[in-house]
Amino acid sequence: MSDAPAPLPPARTFNAGFGVLLAVANLGAFAIAFQDKSWGALWVAIIGGPITNAVLLVGGILAAVFLKRRQKQASLVLIFVGPIVAALGLLGAILLLDLHGC
Repeated sequence: MSDAPAPLPPARTFNAGFGVLLAVANLGAFAIAFQDKSWGALWVAIIGGPITNAVLLVGGILAAVFLKRRQKQASLVLIFVGPIVAALGLLGAILLLDLHGC
């Protein structure tokens, strides 16, 4: 008998991977904004973050369609709500930073 854990079903693997990708992308965007704290941070909050999350939303939808064709289930709540909440959270977190104009 092996002590290796049983592999995750593809849908759970997809959901976990998508959640990690969403978190890493938004934490990276926040790190860039935190480092800048100026006009670059505002750009990340207003343009960069929403575009990043929109790309993740479209990619998640396409991946869910592909998985559904293979009779697997992906979490549509995570795919649709996750990037929207992440973009709003990123915006709020960046606006709470002590931003300055120079």
